[in-house]
Amino acid sequence: MNFLRRTDILINLTFMKRILFLLVWVFTLTDCFAQEDNSLIDRYDKKVEENAVLKNDLEISQQKYTELLKKYSLDTIELNKKINNLMYELLQARKKAEEFEKSKIKDERDALRIKADSLDTIVSRQKIIIGHMKDQIKNEEDSFVVEVKDAKKEGYNDALTKLKETYRTKTFDDLVLISTNESVTRDMNLLKDDSETFNVLKDLQTYFTALHLLSIKYDQIQVENSLINLNNIKSNSELLKILMENLTLYKDFSVDLKRSVQQIVDFDSKNVTGGNKEVQIMKFNQIIDILALYIYNYYDYNNYPYLSNIIIEIIKRKRQQADSDISDLLDKL
Repeated sequence: MNFLRRTDILINLTFMKRILFLLVWVFTLTDCFAQEDNSLIDRYDKKVEENAVLKNDLEISQQKYTELLKKYSLDTIELNKKINNLMYELLQARKKAEEFEKSKIKDERDALRIKADSLDTIVSRQKIIIGHMKDQIKNEEDSFVVEVKDAKKEGYNDALTKLKETYRTKTFDDLVLISTNESVTRDMNLLKDDSETFNVLKDLQTYFTALHLLSIKYDQIQVENSLINLNNIKSNSELLKILMENLTLYKDFSVDLKRSVQQIVDFDSKNVTGGNKEVQIMKFNQIIDILALYIYNYYDYNNYPYLSNIIIEIIKRKRQQADSDISDLLDKL
């Protein structure tokens, strides 16, 4: 019996513990749900407040948009009215302009027609006057041409007479001094029918042709032929004698100048200044000594323009630079 009671008591205690545990668990779970519900309520209230603010802002924006749309509509209507008015004014202005242009063109056309008629009359009169003037000018020109031809012929004959007289009366030397090869060639064409004067001109042409040989490189064949032609001139002339002598000596003058140039070239190859100014001056003076010796021996070198130019070229190059090369001048002699 005691055992059974103990067993009932234990069973009852165990059952009571379970009931107690369940009660504690229920209370704990209820408390958790209560806290979570409070948090959700708070967040819901905030969302409601935010939505209220947004709704208010949206209503304000909607109101502003409605006002702007209304103002835009009014402005558009007003602008369209102004455009329509401007278009109407423009059409009226164009009509007036066209009417004015038509009227203006008509007036100008009438004025131009009157002016053209007047000009036609004036032009017709001027043509008649010009025709008379042309006839008068032609008559005067014909008369003038006849006078000019007569004057030219008379002047031409006078000029030819004076030209013939010049060639017949002046000495050969005087003619050489007042003539050139070009003037002689010209006068030969003018006086080709006068044999006496033409022969004098041929002698002058022979002289000037021979004189030209002194201005070019020495040519033995040309010089010899010129001496033969000069020897056929019968005039007594000192200038002719001098020219023949110069031609005869041209070879000697040319050969000895070439020898002097070769001497300078050899001197150059052995004496290089290297840019030293004092040494260049000394070298230039020694080169001048070589040329001076040639000029001393051939003091009439000025009678030979070709040789004189070569001497001047040597001095010109060496004065600028004493080491300047002049070997190319050997081929010119």
